[in-house]
Amino acid sequence: VRAGSDAVFTVSLVNAPETTGTGGDAANGVAWQWMRTITVADATVEGGFRTVTVALVDSVAEGVSGATTPTLTLANAQPSDAGAYVAVFTYFGTQLEAPPVVLAVTVDPLVITAEPRVVPAGGGTGSAVVPEGGEFAVTVGATTHNPAALRHTWLYWPADVASETVAGAGALSDAELALATVLADGAVLPGGTVVVSGAGDSVNGGATTGAALLQLANARTADTGGVFRVILADDYAQTALSAGATLTVRPSPPVFANADDGGNGLPATTPVSAGGTATLAFALVAQDAPVTAIRWQVSDDGGATWKTLEGANATTLHLANLAFADNGRLYRALVTNTVGTAATAPTALAGAAAAAPELVWAAPELVWAARASQLKTGASVTLEVSVFGGDPIANDGTAAWQPFHYRWFRRDPAASAFVEVDASGRAAATGTVAAGDGTGDFLTGTSPDLPRLTIAALTAADNGAEYKVLVTGAALDPATGAPLATELRTTLTVTAKAATGRDAATTTGGAGESETGAESETGEAGGSSRTAAVDGGIGTTGTESGTTTAAAAATAATAASDPLAALFAALRGADPAAPLAPVAIVAQPAATASLSAARSGAVTLAITATGGGQIYYLWQRWNPDATGDAADEDESTATAEPPASGAWETIPAAVAPTLRVTTAGTYRCIVNNALNLPLASTPAVVTP
Repeated sequence: VRAGSDAVFTVSLVNAPETTGTGGDAANGVAWQWMRTITVADATVEGGFRTVTVALVDSVAEGVSGATTPTLTLANAQPSDAGAYVAVFTYFGTQLEAPPVVLAVTVDPLVITAEPRVVPAGGGTGSAVVPEGGEFAVTVGATTHNPAALRHTWLYWPADVASETVAGAGALSDAELALATVLADGAVLPGGTVVVSGAGDSVNGGATTGAALLQLANARTADTGGVFRVILADDYAQTALSAGATLTVRPSPPVFANADDGGNGLPATTPVSAGGTATLAFALVAQDAPVTAIRWQVSDDGGATWKTLEGANATTLHLANLAFADNGRLYRALVTNTVGTAATAPTALAGAAAAAPELVWAAPELVWAARASQLKTGASVTLEVSVFGGDPIANDGTAAWQPFHYRWFRRDPAASAFVEVDASGRAAATGTVAAGDGTGDFLTGTSPDLPRLTIAALTAADNGAEYKVLVTGAALDPATGAPLATELRTTLTVTAKAATGRDAATTTGGAGESETGAESETGEAGGSSRTAAVDGGIGTTGTESGTTTAAAAATAATAASDPLAALFAALRGADPAAPLAPVAIVAQPAATASLSAARSGAVTLAITATGGGQIYYLWQRWNPDATGDAADEDESTATAEPPASGAWETIPAAVAPTLRVTTAGTYRCIVNNALNLPLASTPAVVTP
């Protein structure tokens, strides 16, 4: 029988007594017994061995059953069960012995069906060349009686000791075996190749194939010429030695090691900012072939053509002073070693947005603060900013178009930090800052998103208060996605009303005025402050100041050298020397209006004014309970005033030619332009 099968023996009697049955009847002198003839050592006989017959006994552990019946079964017969078996029948003292039956147990031989071969990752037939740094396997095939129990011991000889005999299929001498290394998982070959799995005295393969797989990685050229052989052994003490498989590793062109870009050397895009810098860098896998050259190239046509950058021959390339025009420009590196050349994937510069807007205060800086009487305690002041340059926020058709966003901050003299304020200019704003994508309100809540801020009813506590406006447009910081911002600051100087009623009160960098309160006949002194966003942040503030006199405004040279002079020239028109026309009120607001007569419960007051350049509007409401002198508020321009007790108070954010009124009271509008000769309209009385 084949090893592992059951051996079954059956015997029968001719003319047997009726009392024999199948199992005998020992009590009546009838029985069956199976015997086995074995050879045992006996030094007393010639040859030292003798043959004896022993009785078999049923044993579950040994797979023996039916030892005292006509049928004997040996389960899972093994070579050790081979021999002669005899059945003995006893009948009332008389024994009958059947002829012996010889059991032979056969075992399938261990045969190597496929000699070892080197297979690079991805497959292949026969011994193949492995690329440097690659993965590969050494395979062998064999058959045996029990393939699942086949064991493989892998041996390795480096090239310097691998003889032709070792690389061939013949037997090995003890000296050659002594030069071999028994491989183990994790072992590193002399040249640096790493054994991953399948090594050592391990059981491999399936129940039918007997195949074995030795997995290796990081193939190195220094291991070229090394030889693999394997010793196979099964559970029947059969062994076989395979032929040799020789390793050949081919040097490779440069290979990039950047883990974050999939081995392409460079990322698909490189974020940059206008005026900023960028660093492009790649890394290489360690290789035996030395690098002989590195070249960086640039393409302005999407990669159709490439231009080599002179002097750029390192693994890192630094780019500086980037501009909006650099968006989309491609860069790549070419690396050459003694085997060949490899190119990184191109990387595209992205995000070099236009610079953040430059700002100057509307001339004069504090539009409504030119006259001392307007900035003394109890008066109001409006801060306004004009924007030059930068990219406005695009209108997508879903919201009202607005070119820039504004945030206003105040820092009191004793405070260390600015606090964002609401439309009053004093109270802290509420709400949350938006995501900063440049498409919506920069702050949701009560912060005024306007280029102007009015602070009403100035007090001594406002003296020295510093205000800051932060302006953003569509330009974004490519690194953070936040809007690029520009800031501008100014400080209020507020003095108490003097006995003359003409105490000077200005803002830092504001319009000049004589100590007596009379306007200077030579013009206004002005200044402008500009900041540029640097690397997505706020840069340092520089101040340009100068005096714009009537004589200076008359020359184009002064207008070209002084930013404010240039601004005034632009407001005046093509001729920079042309005088700027003062404002004039063409149509006054209605003298009276009734809320009850209006169907909507609100009335609209309107004023029409003319003048050179941009015209500014500021609506005010008379507060009879406030302290102040109406005539002193604007005695030179008001054509009619309410009773002398009380004061005019500025209405926050009311800076348009029209005013929608829902509360009864007395209203007026102040109009002005860059010439800073404000006019007040006649009061309009709105009744309930």
